[in-house]
Amino acid sequence: MKFFISNGEYYGILNFFKNKNILLSRGDPALKVAHFQNWYAEKIRFLELSEEKRKKPEEEQETEENQGEPIKKTDILKRTELIIFTKKRRSKPKFSWDELPEHEFSTENLYFWDGNIRNDINLRLRLKGFKVFGGHPLCEILEFDRAVAKQYFEKLNIPTPPYEVAFSVDEAITILKKSSFEKAVLKPSADISSITTLIAPPQELASFLEENRTTFEKAKNFIIEEFKEGVEISCERYKWGNQIGFFNFTIEAKKFLAGNLGVNTGSEFNIVFGYDLIEKFASYTKHKRRTIEILENICEELAKTQDLDCEILDINFIVNPETKEYYALEFTPRIGYLGTYTWAKILKDEGIFWDFIPDYLDENFTPPTSRFGFAVRITIPPYPFENPLINPKDIMVEIDAFEGEENGVRIEVSPEGIEYDEEENCFYSTSDNLCSVHSTSEKLENLFETTYNFIKENIDAPALQYRVDAEAYYVEYLKKL
Repeated sequence: MKFFISNGEYYGILNFFKNKNILLSRGDPALKVAHFQNWYAEKIRFLELSEEKRKKPEEEQETEENQGEPIKKTDILKRTELIIFTKKRRSKPKFSWDELPEHEFSTENLYFWDGNIRNDINLRLRLKGFKVFGGHPLCEILEFDRAVAKQYFEKLNIPTPPYEVAFSVDEAITILKKSSFEKAVLKPSADISSITTLIAPPQELASFLEENRTTFEKAKNFIIEEFKEGVEISCERYKWGNQIGFFNFTIEAKKFLAGNLGVNTGSEFNIVFGYDLIEKFASYTKHKRRTIEILENICEELAKTQDLDCEILDINFIVNPETKEYYALEFTPRIGYLGTYTWAKILKDEGIFWDFIPDYLDENFTPPTSRFGFAVRITIPPYPFENPLINPKDIMVEIDAFEGEENGVRIEVSPEGIEYDEEENCFYSTSDNLCSVHSTSEKLENLFETTYNFIKENIDAPALQYRVDAEAYYVEYLKKL
């Protein structure tokens, strides 16, 4: 069982073996609260689970007599072997190493680091001999310095679109004005939300830089890249010791509005599937053999990064199905904000308690998977725009069920921005990122419709925002492969 935990700056995924199965019944407040408290418990970051309660996946069995019983307390959750620090919001967290006393860390734990925020803590853990699985501080350079990332692609002979590098706004403008690219991608190297990737004819990009010179002067360098037509797909590889593998793919819609319009928010919905489902996924496309070849080649490209000190690494590719060409666009030292939850949901529903325990990882690094994962981000205004006059805490949220299963689809709510008020006996919003809903199925049919029906029936709050066009989006995506 995965428990998703947030303290407002970091969120965590704690792996617990639970000895009771909970399926919420509609309209029962006691069950809602009991289940919610066990899902979203800010105060149990460093709980302990005794050795005798730690079981291997094949030994973990549910019995009829304990199914459906409510968990009213968290005392069955005794300990975890996994502590996760990962980026929840883009604002800089308040915590520092000095505010996280060393006695709170244990060499018995494995610390999963998904992302590149507060890398000073990540690095100190590694240097002090703590076991860390996840983004290495060096990977921050690969993500935010586009020139270094391009050099690394070339060093490993990983295909990447033709490009030029500029180290100032003036140099970038000169290159763009002389560029022979029909359409170019301008990628500034900067960890600043106001400086984003731009796509347009080179002359238009040159004019835009001239008009916004002050903003772009903050960038370290610029990549001027030839725009390549195709579809995007991310692939993640995992590394533990000398082992490399556990590849999974993510296809996500990054625009806020249906029809893939509006601002780029990173991910509004996604589908995720493991390496074992390449052939099954390809069966949904127009050219099965071609798709299989492309996805297997992408995995081979990821395998070239085995010498990079990062246990998790993601590369976003652009694929041209007609020519079978694919190009690496950028590195990410994490699974992805929404993809993290989706992959955890797949592992849970497969019965894989991938506990990030070193001994377990050594023996079970690449467990097989057979389910597709789907996720939808659910928000409320002012998302995706900031409005300091609006306080999300004023918004009450109704959750009738946190789990469900229908038509072979298993569904769960991950309450990222929801809290329970004991005095008012209600749920309320703590963030405009309200929650995300994750589902898995052995086939794509009914996955989208069943998930959307669950959302409509079980989640209610004023002005809910989520994209409802996932099925249409993926139908068009699959037609292109």
